[in-house]
Amino acid sequence: MKPSRYNHFVPVDGKLYAFNCLSEKFFPVPPGREETYRELLNKPELYAEDFAAFYDKMLAGGFIQEDDADEMEMVRKKYEMMRRPWEYSLMVMPTYSCNLRCWYCIQDHVNVSLPDEYFDRLKRHFDTVVKRDDIKVVKLWWFGGEPMIKYDKVLDLNLYVKHLCEENGKTFSANITTNSTLLTPERVDRLRESGVDHYQISIDGPKRIHDTVKVLPNRSAFDHALAIVDYIARTTSVTLRFNFTKETLLPDEVFNDIDSRLSADSRKNIRFFIYKVWQENHLNIDQTLIDRLSNLSLSHNVESMLATCGLCYADQANFFCVFPNGLIDKCDNLSIDEARGTLDQQGNLTWPEDTIDSKTAFEDNNSTCQRCSYLPSCWGPCIAKRNRMLKNTGHITCYYGSDKQIIRTNIDNRIHNFISRSLKLQEKRLS
Repeated sequence: MKPSRYNHFVPVDGKLYAFNCLSEKFFPVPPGREETYRELLNKPELYAEDFAAFYDKMLAGGFIQEDDADEMEMVRKKYEMMRRPWEYSLMVMPTYSCNLRCWYCIQDHVNVSLPDEYFDRLKRHFDTVVKRDDIKVVKLWWFGGEPMIKYDKVLDLNLYVKHLCEENGKTFSANITTNSTLLTPERVDRLRESGVDHYQISIDGPKRIHDTVKVLPNRSAFDHALAIVDYIARTTSVTLRFNFTKETLLPDEVFNDIDSRLSADSRKNIRFFIYKVWQENHLNIDQTLIDRLSNLSLSHNVESMLATCGLCYADQANFFCVFPNGLIDKCDNLSIDEARGTLDQQGNLTWPEDTIDSKTAFEDNNSTCQRCSYLPSCWGPCIAKRNRMLKNTGHITCYYGSDKQIIRTNIDNRIHNFISRSLKLQEKRLS
């Protein structure tokens, strides 16, 4: 036997865990025993006979491997499964316009919207996609701008694709990222009937801060967001995303404002996602405050989720973005004029001669990612970053450089999320 190359020891909430990045299995290490467990995992050939029961568990968990095991091949297979080749996902950005101006938003909110003609092209596109034998699941992702500005178009395309999927024995779902201000209970009901099974709605701090970032005339944006989240979550899952900075990371005040506005019935379908805005340096953040906020959420029967690195949705085999000007590409973070593909009148995606898929870390034999013990947790740079690296240097390099603390924090968060989900499932079984 040999040790896995993907073993790590990480602290989570004051406890130490052994974690395997490939299997995503973990176990707590007794206080003061880290060096003992490192020795046991690093030299299984010396201790396997004396600790047979322990090593059986370690073998099952992927912490040790048979001598002839090819872990890189295992990683490749996991990568291909994570690309979900049986699923077709289309992110549609029907407009870049928005009725709010959140300071951290990545969009410029130029006044451009997808022409009506393109919704007809999308219907013709799905006429073909839904009939493909290799596709079992079809998903529509609505993003923007504020997609609810085009509520009628969202509803109409959802209903059209849902009907197609029902006729052809395929599974359909839709999800919406929205600021919630244009949602009403009546719209939520109609959208649920059209196949929407998930929303992402953000807050920006406690009520007093949120209402200075998201400003509505004559009413509180915070009160509206939490009221509509509470309504949605009675029947449909919601990610309530807290976009924080070091100034807004106020655990008790934030969760007190949330908790007072959620009914008991809605909590089972809410996931509280604690996420640092991209403009904030991670070195400025006090991790204990994140832990405090997460634990407050759990203690009030709301599942918490911390940000983790991993395979970007743009790397899924059949994921594409429709920009408001009608152009197509893989990554929604491109500027509107950078997208390379087009949607023709017959509903076909057409591309220039250069390939639409960037070379992956597995195809670049000189990539540092292939030699990295964090690969099955990180999966290397996203498609947009890889394209820039390949253009500039011809090779894929580690996005994090020598500072792996962000990856280690992400593993910490991954363990925390698993524990949070387990507690939530246990609470559901008991209720």
